[in-house]
Amino acid sequence: MQITFNILLPIMMFILALYYLARIMHIKLLTTNSYQITSQNVFHGSIALLKTIFALVLLVFIHNSFQTREILNLFLFLCIFLTYSILQSSYSVGGFVSRMEQLFQSTKIFFTKNIKDLFQIIKIFHKSIYKHTSIYAKIIVVAIFLFSFIPNASIFLFSNLLYSTLLIVFLTVPFFLTPSIYFGMISLLIMGNQGDNISIYSFNPLLMMLAFLVLFLGMSLDRRMQNQMFLLITILPVKKLNFRLGYEQLYFKGRMTIYRNYLNHYYYVYDRTNGVVVVYHTDINARLSMRVLKKMSKQTKQEVRKFGL
Repeated sequence: MQITFNILLPIMMFILALYYLARIMHIKLLTTNSYQITSQNVFHGSIALLKTIFALVLLVFIHNSFQTREILNLFLFLCIFLTYSILQSSYSVGGFVSRMEQLFQSTKIFFTKNIKDLFQIIKIFHKSIYKHTSIYAKIIVVAIFLFSFIPNASIFLFSNLLYSTLLIVFLTVPFFLTPSIYFGMISLLIMGNQGDNISIYSFNPLLMMLAFLVLFLGMSLDRRMQNQMFLLITILPVKKLNFRLGYEQLYFKGRMTIYRNYLNHYYYVYDRTNGVVVVYHTDINARLSMRVLKKMSKQTKQEVRKFGL
């Protein structure tokens, strides 16, 4: 069992991550020129390195707390690690918030529909039969109602308990779809092969190096996706657009104003200094995160400068 958990599971998780990257994200990752060695890339690489070291220290504390069965410390360091992994970049924040919103909306629709269906049964009995019958007929109707209602209510209760259980499981999905958390969990499983506390004076160099490299891959991937979470559609002169119709204003600061189109859900960043509008598409719901909107504003300045405007 321990071999499966500490060896086979991290290998399977890592292969799954590589498969996902190779099949879905490789075009986005490999068509960028950010592999060139520049001062900016060196700076970003250094930031990713520092983030990795800090996250690795948190994972060591989590590992040691698990080994010593200190539940409170384990919960504390785990919460710190999850919070840090989500807040450490605008991509992580935006993606996590967007996934949680989708989960909330789907859950709300499911429970609302089931509750309406249940009350509809009661309403039908009350309106069509129970309201216009004698006392004896009412007793019979109530008996028939209970006979049919209890199984339906039981099915409703069971289905919602089952759904609630699945919901608790799926609540972990928004976390694990965050690269730093996913690869961090693989690193934590790798550390589990040591079997005792990890300290400066007592650690397995090979396991720690492997755990560090896996975690650094997650941090680097998070940084790469942050740089590419906005797809540039076009740059237009502002006179071609009327923001008073069909647009929602999301952000206004300095020279930048960000609008969201109600129909195509594109984001329109109006640079008032240069009189141009930069249009983006993103899978992340940017309106839910101010950090994502600020990142979009910053990228717009870079795009405008790149085109010599």
